[in-house]
Amino acid sequence: MKKKTKKKLVRTVQHSGLFFMIVLVGFVFALLMIVKSQQNTDDASNTTVAQIPESQRLAFFDKIRAASQQNQRDYGVFASITMAQAALESNFGTSGLASEYYNLFGVKGNAENGVLLPTLEFLNGQYVEIKDYFVVYPSWDASIVAHGQLLYNGTNWNNQLYRDVIIAKNYHDAAIGLVSGGYATDPNYASKIIQMIEQYKLYEYDK
Repeated sequence: MKKKTKKKLVRTVQHSGLFFMIVLVGFVFALLMIVKSQQNTDDASNTTVAQIPESQRLAFFDKIRAASQQNQRDYGVFASITMAQAALESNFGTSGLASEYYNLFGVKGNAENGVLLPTLEFLNGQYVEIKDYFVVYPSWDASIVAHGQLLYNGTNWNNQLYRDVIIAKNYHDAAIGLVSGGYATDPNYASKIIQMIEQYKLYEYDK
């Protein structure tokens, strides 16, 4: 009886050890998959920007500089704000909306003046894809002028909506004013604009 009991005990220990090894291997595999998935996610989020050479980004700023500075003189919107928003929202002029329809700022439209396209909106704490109309412009300069007019004149329901952007004493306050005015649904919009301005020293064009 003792021998049989001892054999059973040995088998139990062996089975337990095998089970533990299977669980451990499974856990390690799952952990590796999670890490790989996170790396893929990070790569995907940075792919679009990484594909744009630095020279192309600088060339984009050079193309919109004059119109942005004119906007500052005409409507009081800092050139740096205009340039940073244009770069951020159009991916340095490479988005389909900017390259095909000259809409640098993702300005919404209607069936008469726009084109229906898919877009991401930050709703209820997460990004969701919807379809909406976006205005079609004849040129980037026209898009920049319309942007300045919007911030200066506000909307039909509130002509003071972006007043904080216009009266701001610096680009930092103007960026915060965009968010307080409800310009974008992204809660990190202001910090992204400020980072873009400081990374490329766009404040040097605020004259």
